[in-house]
Amino acid sequence: LRAILTIRTSPGLQRQVVIAFFGGAALMPVFMYWAPYLKGLVAGTGWVGLSFAWVLIEAAVFLGAWASKKLSGRMGDDRIIFYGTLGIALTILLLAGSRSYLTALLLLLLVETANSFVQTGQSMKRQNEIDLAEGNGEKEESRLRATILSIMSMSAEIGVVISLIISGLLSKNFSIPIAWLFAGATALVSVFIQWRWRRGGR
Repeated sequence: LRAILTIRTSPGLQRQVVIAFFGGAALMPVFMYWAPYLKGLVAGTGWVGLSFAWVLIEAAVFLGAWASKKLSGRMGDDRIIFYGTLGIALTILLLAGSRSYLTALLLLLLVETANSFVQTGQSMKRQNEIDLAEGNGEKEESRLRATILSIMSMSAEIGVVISLIISGLLSKNFSIPIAWLFAGATALVSVFIQWRWRRGGR
């Protein structure tokens, strides 16, 4: 209860809950369908396809986290999250239109890099917002911090579940690229909301 009240009285924490929801919803279709999509693109071409993709993905995740930490002091966490989310949205929309293996793989790696960039910025932003909102007592603060982080994680999971249902229906009845268009549009909604916040809107 105290964690919920803390979030309700902290605009910064409320915004992090919203960003977490849209982030989970936007990225779920990409993470769910990239492997079968790439396999479909290389079918019959003789390419191994996914043999080295995982190594490149791990490198992309590391690169995004490194860049986020490097630019944090210069840009600030809010700008990192905003521009990273914009990068996710645009890259997913381009991914939806990709029809070659190498192009799709490159765009997937850019999505992973941008997501790691955002996630690292979000982690630092959340810690700062929780530090500002915490009350008295080290034990109570630790418990409050854990509960707030759990609520934010739950918000992301709710976004994932909703996206899983919608993208599943879209991919089944239409195609994977259509599901990715939905994902890109979802990320753009998050970009618009964050832009309104930057402009001073609610």
